[in-house]
Amino acid sequence: MTFVGNAIDYIDLVYNTEGILAELRLTREERHPVTDHWTLTYSGYLDMATYLKEDGLIKMKFNSGGIEAVLKARENEMVEIDRLDTIDGNYLIDLETVDVKLYSRRIFLETAWKAAPMTLHHPFSFSGSVSVCNTLPMEIFKNSHDQAQDTNIFSDGFSERGNEYMMLINSTRRLLSNISVHIDKIKINADISYDWNASAKVSVFIAKFSRNGETYSVIPSSKVVLWETQDNQQSQGIPNNTIEILNRLHEFTLEVGESLGLMISMTSYGIVSFRYKLLEGGFITIKENSTFTESTTKAIKPFYLANRLVEIMTNRKNILKSNILQNGKWKDLLLAHGLWIRQFSRELDSTLPENDRKFKPLTTSFRDLMESFSAVANLGCGVERNGYNEQIVIEELGYFYNQNVTIKLPEQVKNVKRSIDYNKYYKNIEIGFEKGGEYEEAMGLDEFNVKNTYTTCLSTIRNSYTQISKYRADSYGAEFARRKPFESYSTEDTSYDQDVFFLDCKTSWVGYELRKHSDDFDSIPTGIYSPETAYNLRLSPFNSLLRHGWVIGAGLTKYPNQKIKYSSSTGNSTLRTEYAENGEIQNTRLERARYVPEIVEFNHKVDFEISQVLNGTTRTFDNQIIPNMYGLVEFTNELGQTERGYLLSVKPNGEGKWRLLKANR
Repeated sequence: MTFVGNAIDYIDLVYNTEGILAELRLTREERHPVTDHWTLTYSGYLDMATYLKEDGLIKMKFNSGGIEAVLKARENEMVEIDRLDTIDGNYLIDLETVDVKLYSRRIFLETAWKAAPMTLHHPFSFSGSVSVCNTLPMEIFKNSHDQAQDTNIFSDGFSERGNEYMMLINSTRRLLSNISVHIDKIKINADISYDWNASAKVSVFIAKFSRNGETYSVIPSSKVVLWETQDNQQSQGIPNNTIEILNRLHEFTLEVGESLGLMISMTSYGIVSFRYKLLEGGFITIKENSTFTESTTKAIKPFYLANRLVEIMTNRKNILKSNILQNGKWKDLLLAHGLWIRQFSRELDSTLPENDRKFKPLTTSFRDLMESFSAVANLGCGVERNGYNEQIVIEELGYFYNQNVTIKLPEQVKNVKRSIDYNKYYKNIEIGFEKGGEYEEAMGLDEFNVKNTYTTCLSTIRNSYTQISKYRADSYGAEFARRKPFESYSTEDTSYDQDVFFLDCKTSWVGYELRKHSDDFDSIPTGIYSPETAYNLRLSPFNSLLRHGWVIGAGLTKYPNQKIKYSSSTGNSTLRTEYAENGEIQNTRLERARYVPEIVEFNHKVDFEISQVLNGTTRTFDNQIIPNMYGLVEFTNELGQTERGYLLSVKPNGEGKWRLLKANR
C-alpha cells in the first residue's frame, strides 16, 4: 500500500518511536446502505518491517497482523512452561497441574549371558579345612535389567561369601518377582588332586545374596545346586575332568537390595589342589514378566497448556477458544514430561547437592503442540476476528471446513478458471510419532505408538501426507521412565527426561487415570504383549489415520474400490483394535471427503452486503456459531448450475476475484 499526505508524518512518527514492532492498525468503514451507520468492513495491520520511503511516499505491506503475526513469529520458541512471565515480561500465574494415577504397564524383560571362555585355569589351593569360592565369567549380550552385569573372576571368597564381581544381578533397586532363570550348556574343564588323607567337595550353584558393605553372603534357603561331586571321598574325583550343566530352569524372587550370583565352590579337608576353566558355549537367560508399583505423576491439561503457550507468546490473556480441548473429545489427553513421570520436582531437586540436581521443567513450543495434536487428533488452528477483537481457535480440522452454506453469491460468476490442486493428492501416508520403540532396556519391537507408513493407489504422485507428532505416546517409554523414580535414581539421567508424553486419561473417583482398551473398543486388542495393561491405544497410527480420513480421501474419490495399504513400521505393526495397524482399508470406508482437489477461480463483485457476510458469522444446525469464511460458498457456475466450495481467498476490489476449493458433492 502507498501512503501520501498527513499519513506519511503519522507513520514516520510511529516508526521512529516504536520501530518495526509497532502495531499500526488500518481499518475501513462504510456507511450501511439501510441504517446509514458507519460499519467496519475490514481491518488489519501495516507490516512495519516492509517500510519503504521513496520519492516522498511511504510503501508498506498490509496484512492481517495482530496476534496471528506475533504467534507465527514466535511459534518455534521453546519455552519452560512453568515460567512466571511472558516473553514480553508480563506476569503469569503459577502453573496449574493435575495428578494422574499410573498403573504398571507389564513388560517382558529378558537378559542373557554367554560364557566368556577362560584361557587359563583358575586355581584353588589350600590346606586344612576351608571353603573357597569364585564365579564363572559370563558376558551379557542382551540386557533388560538395570542391575544386570558381567561376572568376572576377581578375588576368591570364603565360606560362600563373595564380592560384586560374582553377581549376575547386583543389588536390585526394585522387586523382581518370579524371574525365570535358564542355565544351559555350561561346560567346565576341571581337575583336582589330593594329599593321601585329604578330601574335597566341589559344587556349582546359583543363589540369592544379601549385601553388607563389600561382602555378599548366600541366603541359604535360596541356594540351588547345579552340579556337585557325589561325596567327600577322594576316589570320586571329577569324571572326565568335565563339569557340565544342561537345561536347568529355576525361579527366584529378588527383594529390593538382593542380588543373584553364580558360584563355583570347593570345601576341602587336608591338602587339596583344584583348578577350573570355563569353556565356550554356555548360556544363562533371565526372563521376567515384570510389573512396577503404581505411581502418580503431575500432568497438564491440553487446553491449559495451549492457553498458557498463547499467553506467553502473545502477551494476551484468555484469547484461546477450543471446545475440543476444553470440553470435548480430547479434554483429558493430558501431557507430562519424563521427569514428572519419574516424580521429580523443583522442591525435591532442591534437597540435593547443587551438582546433583537434575530437574528441568516441561519445555515445548506452540508449533510442537499443534503438530502433535494435528497428528493424533487432526486438529487445526485459526484466528477469528469479531470487530477489533481477536481469538486463537484450536478445533478439529473439520471446524474450518464446515459443511453448511454460509455465503451465497447472488449473481452468476464470470471468467471461471479450473485447475487441479496437485498438493492434495497423496502417494503415501506417514503417520505416528517421531520418538518411540527404540529402547536400551527392551520391548522396542512390541511398542505400537511409533511411525507407520501406508500406500494409496496413486502410484504416479510424489506427494506424501505426513503427520508426525513431536510428543510421544509410547507406553513402554513412559513405563521405563516411571521405573526410575526420584526416590531411587535422584542423580541419574534417562533418555526420556525432557520428552513430552501424551497420557490418554479419563476422570474417575480417584481423579485422573489412564484409559484402558475397554473405554474405547468393544474387544480386547490383539498382537501386543499384555493388552490389559496397554494404554494410549486410540492414538495408534492407524486409529489416527482414520481421523485424517476425509483429508486423505479427497484425492481418492474417483477410486472407491481401491485401498490404502500398510507399508512399513518402526515398531509393532501387529496390534489390532478396530483395524490392524498392518492392515488396509477400502477408500469408501474412509470418512467422506469434504472437498475434492480442484481449484475454482472466478469473478463476482464484492459489494457492501457480501462484504458484511464475509466478515459475519452463522449459527449452524448443531448450534455452533462459526465465521462464514469457514463454511461453504454457494454460487452459480458458468453452466448455470449451483456449485459450492470452500473459500481460499477473495480480493474485493474491482470485479472481485474469488478462489475456492471445490466441495465434494
